[in-house]
Amino acid sequence: MATTSNLFIDNNNHKQKIYTINIHCANCAAKIERKINELSDVDNATISVLTKRLTLIAKNPDELLPTIQKIADKIEPGTIISQLEENTSNSTSNYAEKIYLIENLDCANCGAKIEKKLNELPEIQSAQLTFATKKLKIVAQNPDALLPQINKIANSIENGIKIINADDVSSKSHQNTKKILDEKTIDIIEIVFGAILFIIGEFTSLVPDQYTLYLYIIAYLILGFHVLKTAITNLFHGNVFDENFLMSIATLGAFAIKEYPEAVGVMLFY
Repeated sequence: MATTSNLFIDNNNHKQKIYTINIHCANCAAKIERKINELSDVDNATISVLTKRLTLIAKNPDELLPTIQKIADKIEPGTIISQLEENTSNSTSNYAEKIYLIENLDCANCGAKIEKKLNELPEIQSAQLTFATKKLKIVAQNPDALLPQINKIANSIENGIKIINADDVSSKSHQNTKKILDEKTIDIIEIVFGAILFIIGEFTSLVPDQYTLYLYIIAYLILGFHVLKTAITNLFHGNVFDENFLMSIATLGAFAIKEYPEAVGVMLFY
């Protein structure tokens, strides 16, 4: 497989560099990625355990390499981050890098499965899916031509996912930002309202004992509706034992043994 050029410069004079990283622990990689993104000079950093690549966007990526190496050594001793050697014997001009937005992706584990499946396609040189930002980076000769196939693979793992070209929605960025803010506001309202009901039922005597169960049920449905919905949807698509399914089983089990506060409390803190 040919190696694409690991240098890209955007309009803000930020350079993108790709480095190799010998890491096998997904949790450690996530911690390293988070710490790197906390650096003031870093615009964005992503680590793919599957491809053993660290993609760094900053004004001077190479100057940050010693600092990043120290971060990696502290979290996972023995981790080596090095320059990606370009294969000059192969032509790289035919490869293009495209960024796509992912809609309706609610499961981090499903995101990892999608990334793995995409990297198995011979037409794709590399695929990096970042669950936190809901972005997918594809390096291929003609990424846009692969979009229908990419969407088909994504929907086979989690139904309802829509992967779209980031360039096509740039004019709608303000609307998308407003939508995200609205969704976050709704989430906050649900959490606050569910927490209030939980506190009333658990720590006060404002509600008669015969009505406490109904209070817990309402709080549970408010806090856990999206988790239950995602678990059922994924179950019908063969994605059993993801975090949503396990959380649903655990809390419904608590209800079954009449540990109502535990069920609501677990869903609240989740």
